[in-house]
Amino acid sequence: MPHKKNIMKLRLYLITALALILSACGGGSGGSSTTLTGTFLDSAVEGLRYTTASMSGNTDANGTFNYVAGETVSFYIGDILIGTVTAKATITPLDLVPGATDVTDQTVTNILRFLQTLDADGDATNGIQINSVVIANASGQSIDFSQSTSNFEINVQASIDFLRGSPSPMVAITSAQNHFIDTLVSLVGSGGTGGTGGTGGTGGTGGAGSGNFGLLTLSGADTAVVGDSFQATISSEENVFSISGVTWGASLLKTLVVIAVGETPASIALTMRSPDDISQIYFYSLDCEATPTPVDCANLSINPTSKTTTFNNLSLPVDARDATLATAPVTLNGTLTWE
Repeated sequence: MPHKKNIMKLRLYLITALALILSACGGGSGGSSTTLTGTFLDSAVEGLRYTTASMSGNTDANGTFNYVAGETVSFYIGDILIGTVTAKATITPLDLVPGATDVTDQTVTNILRFLQTLDADGDATNGIQINSVVIANASGQSIDFSQSTSNFEINVQASIDFLRGSPSPMVAITSAQNHFIDTLVSLVGSGGTGGTGGTGGTGGTGGAGSGNFGLLTLSGADTAVVGDSFQATISSEENVFSISGVTWGASLLKTLVVIAVGETPASIALTMRSPDDISQIYFYSLDCEATPTPVDCANLSINPTSKTTTFNNLSLPVDARDATLATAPVTLNGTLTWE
């Protein structure tokens, strides 16, 4: 796992085959049921009380809640209001704060620290569980999440100790924000969730289509097997706030994924299959978050305005984390576009 240098750095997610493309194709409301299921994520938060005009309950281990389209939903720990927003398939603390655009928003940060500090086992990476002791102690309580992060730590620490029943230092700002960024990136990688109970499958914010999205030329030892060009015929874009994921695919044989923050690349991953035996897979990836930053990351130019990505002798190393037949780096040249 690459070291996070600051809160806007992203963890590398290797996305293989057409996972992102396929997930990006869905996302509409396709079912007839009036009861929809959504998910609350910092990571999945269990034990939140939720209420809508017609529904109420507690989120389960997957963070799920029920609602009817068009309703607002409010989330609580005991009587502590975490936030209210129009219900949808995936809700995060960013959604609960009007006008918030990223994790540096002080109210968002305060909510993240609060939730993660109250996690029963103190490990938010395996989900956040708000246990019965915290819920009982939160009866009749309230918290102001809109104060500055410094005042929040001073004013709320005693409340956290009371809720947990023992001294519980608040999760550090950077740690809380970085954990949440990992969750946002995972949403890019999966295309988001479309919900269940009538939403009609999974989907993200982007679309996918067929056409000519550019030609990428490949050079290297393995191109003797997988070919020396990449004619992109499928393109999709996913956005989660300031994080973007762009995927190009040519049927099942070649798929390229670029994840970036604005014009700054975070990771590039290429999956190629032998045209003679698609079970023979070649994986390559470049982590632009590594320290020091790989020099080849400068050979990738991203233009969100024109929706183009240009590769200039970019060397993509073998990704040995998965079983791969790749033997040596592959070099990319050319310009691809996205929708």
